[in-house]
Amino acid sequence: MYLNDSTALIDHCEITDDGKNLFVNPRHSASILSSQLNKFESTRTWIQQETQRRGLKSAYILREAGKQPYQILLCPPTPLSLFSEAAVESVGRSNPILARSLEPLLQANAEGKLITIVSMINDRCKHSNVPPKRGLRLAPDWTGYDYRQSWKLDGTNLSDEYLNLIKNLYDDKIVCDCEYDLIRPNDGARLRYSTTFTLSDFFGEPVRFGVSRPEDYTLIENGRSDRIIRT
Repeated sequence: MYLNDSTALIDHCEITDDGKNLFVNPRHSASILSSQLNKFESTRTWIQQETQRRGLKSAYILREAGKQPYQILLCPPTPLSLFSEAAVESVGRSNPILARSLEPLLQANAEGKLITIVSMINDRCKHSNVPPKRGLRLAPDWTGYDYRQSWKLDGTNLSDEYLNLIKNLYDDKIVCDCEYDLIRPNDGARLRYSTTFTLSDFFGEPVRFGVSRPEDYTLIENGRSDRIIRT
């Protein structure tokens, strides 16, 4: 049994729920289904979306009698999948606060603005649609990047602009037209940006939403090989 899309999932499994949890009951091997979830993100995404659509909290793969079910670790949906009115409406059924915070991003995305979502806990990027012309890498390649490295302008210490941004976000929840310098990881160039940041809760994790126009940056110093960030 190989599941590489939601159609295959439906064909090979019975989907039920008890009002709190979604249960995926494979007609064949539960262990194979579990391994396929790690290989095919589309299958996991379908289960995640179905869990959210039904307003449930968890999802499990049922196993043979007497064995504990596999719990499916549900990650937040990819931000790109949230940038539609239907997706925001779906999120709003179980998380109206998050849905309200996503509405400005929906508008910004429609206007062609650049959007980043970065964890306030570890500064890892969860989403970016920054084009290669500005970031020198494909937008999906920013996912997982540790932005904290770019805030270390001297290569060691976090800049005062970073420390002030974090403080102001926790104090005021929004920082409009924030100007700051970052090191671009691919070439070690130093650039100055202007971004409006908003503090939000993203599926239980504090994040900052960053919105800017594609042209809101200036090259301050050309690239340097000793400042390239290899992550």
